[in-house]
Amino acid sequence: MRKKNQRMQKINELLKEEITKVITYELQNPKIQGFISVTDVDTTNNLEYANVKLSIFAYGNKDEKAEEEIFNNILHSAGYIRQKVCEAVDLQKMPYLQFELDRGQQYANEVNELLNKIKGNK
Repeated sequence: MRKKNQRMQKINELLKEEITKVITYELQNPKIQGFISVTDVDTTNNLEYANVKLSIFAYGNKDEKAEEEIFNNILHSAGYIRQKVCEAVDLQKMPYLQFELDRGQQYANEVNELLNKIKGNK
């Protein structure tokens, strides 16, 4: 993976902040509830696309199906999210947002649970 130049890093951070604000404060969809974190944004050099990684924790439900449902509702709101970010960010070209689930934290938690079980058996 190539290292991004400073300009692209700033754009990625700016988009990450604004997407977080829109998802947290402006989405009015009751189906999008839980702790939703934008973990990373990676924008192509030509500003055509921005790959947005989301970590989702559904309140009171550890079921992956609930997280998938929240994620699908965010996908349906992608146009609205892009529009709101475009209003807040001054870029020549606003990239199309491509969302994906970031399951890194989930996997880390599962590994920790397994290690704790192994530790408890000794």
